[in-house]
Amino acid sequence: MLGAAAVRRAGRHGLATALVALLLGCGSTKHEPATNVPEAEPALTISFETSVDPGVEDTLCRYSVVPSDGILAASFSHSLRDSSHHLLIFATTLTAADVDTDQIITNCESNESVHESATSVLLGAQPGDAVLEFPPGVALDLPGGAVVLAEYHVLNSTSERVATGARLDLFQLDAPLEARAGILHFYNWAISVPPRSAATAKMRCRAPEPMTLILGNGHFHDRGRRFRAWMLRGEERTLFYEGLTREMPTETFAEAHLDAGDAIEFECEYDNPTSDHHWQGISGFSDEMCSFSAAYVAESGERMARGAEECTGPGSGVVGQGRLDCDGLDACFLDAWEPMRDVTAFGLDAQRCWLEGCPEASTAFNELMRCRVIHCTAQCQPELQTVGAVAYARATPECATCVARECGQVAGCACTAP
Repeated sequence: MLGAAAVRRAGRHGLATALVALLLGCGSTKHEPATNVPEAEPALTISFETSVDPGVEDTLCRYSVVPSDGILAASFSHSLRDSSHHLLIFATTLTAADVDTDQIITNCESNESVHESATSVLLGAQPGDAVLEFPPGVALDLPGGAVVLAEYHVLNSTSERVATGARLDLFQLDAPLEARAGILHFYNWAISVPPRSAATAKMRCRAPEPMTLILGNGHFHDRGRRFRAWMLRGEERTLFYEGLTREMPTETFAEAHLDAGDAIEFECEYDNPTSDHHWQGISGFSDEMCSFSAAYVAESGERMARGAEECTGPGSGVVGQGRLDCDGLDACFLDAWEPMRDVTAFGLDAQRCWLEGCPEASTAFNELMRCRVIHCTAQCQPELQTVGAVAYARATPECATCVARECGQVAGCACTAP
């Protein structure tokens, strides 16, 4: 197995900084010619060609099937042309018999049937050209016959119709596999940037096992002013990444090693000079984002569980900025959901509720909801659209009894004094 020290050595000795330009986005619309493209034929190619009217954004999707022998993807090249916003590749639960690989699905972001089969993020890219390699012996493992979903987001902020497109090539490992690479994709789901105001969004993601970050970067939209990421170990807090513009740099992390129980905390600062309120969302025009993504190798040499890669595991989640404890968060979600029964409106109010939680209670409340869904589903009957947020302890006597029995020991639900 390739240990963490070997990965750190590979990073210090020139591991291509283009890695996250593919995996995580180069953050620039400047198109530099790709160099060092592998001479071998790609094991898999995914491409899009489209045109976008002025002031329009769209999301295109298509499926691809991994060749029957599988792919140990050790190197990649990509090109995303002007008006591209991102390209994401997802693993899915589908089989080859379920999909049409020639079909381009337009406006797929709002198509629930497309995304309901998508699982973990495999790769991602923002505009530009790049070529990359993992360290020797490290590869992304794509099983033979697996179906992957490519999501291509385009937006045209110019006054002219724009022709654009994207291409991604994956190249096979030609040496023995020593470790499987993984992708962290930490996405903050609670962002509120009021009119003519400054705002902050923060998230903390706990490492369940030792791992080494290879490369990474942050992401926000037009109102973002500063992005920072820290490694937390006990009381120690180490800043290891900072970006000040939407075109954030991708960095190689020479010494970014986390032990089990350590955490990554990242924060986005915003400034909104307009009269519009901006929330978390997909639109590059009207919404905001705050995410951190990185390629990693776990000390085990295997990918971690999906919850660890997506910041949904124990001790992880949005860090609130208010004073609500867990009971207060329960009441806030109930007030948001009960009167309207409208998922879209609830989604906005839910973001507000998370941010009104105190720092201790917001992550503890994640644990409480997870416990309700895992151990008290039959009694509390959580609703899928609200990700368990309506599995309230007081919803029914049966739910309250189960939650008290199974989830009563969740720590951190009280707020400390200011």
